Amino acid sequence: MAKKLEDQVQYLTKQQKQMAARLEDQEGRMRTNNIRVEGPGEVPRVDLFLEDLIVNHLCPKQLSNFFSIEQAHGALPPQPRPRALPRTIIARVFKYRGRDAIFQAAGTHGDLTYENNIVRFFPDFTLQVQRQRQSFEEVKKIQRTKYIRYLMLFLARLRVVEKDKPWLFATPAKTWEWVV
Repeated sequence: MAKKLEDQVQYLTKQQKQMAARLEDQEGRMRTNNIRVEGPGEVPRVDLFLEDLIVNHLCPKQLSNFFSIEQAHGALPPQPRPRALPRTIIARVFKYRGRDAIFQAAGTHGDLTYENNIVRFFPDFTLQVQRQRQSFEEVKKIQRTKYIRYLMLFLARLRVVEKDKPWLFATPAKTWEWVV
């Protein structure tokens, strides 16, 4: 009887892990076309503000054909106090190509300012993916000091190029072994 119960617990634990992984994957896929915009502060119509900011100030020629914001809103925390950091804006871009063009233009444009605030654009990752990517921060600091080129790939993998030879790491531990 006890053996049967242990088997059931193991089976249910395995099922729960599979369901959690599936849920995480689905949430990540839902966020594929989302962007996070940090810095502009509180604005009345977020969707119209973002379209104006991106099309008129960031990259009008690149995005005019295939860019439109499907939905935009401030992040869930309550409206901040007057001198606190502004809420992040989360926007859903209608087409994936538009999302990529925004990131490419933001990378080449440099700092974009709105009312003396620097506006930055980021992909909208799930909390688990953000934590995985953040686990590489110490390794990336060392690589910056050694002038080693690197790139964070989706989901949370680090691609390092040294002497024109690429290396791909899935965990920070493997990267530490390579760096040291």
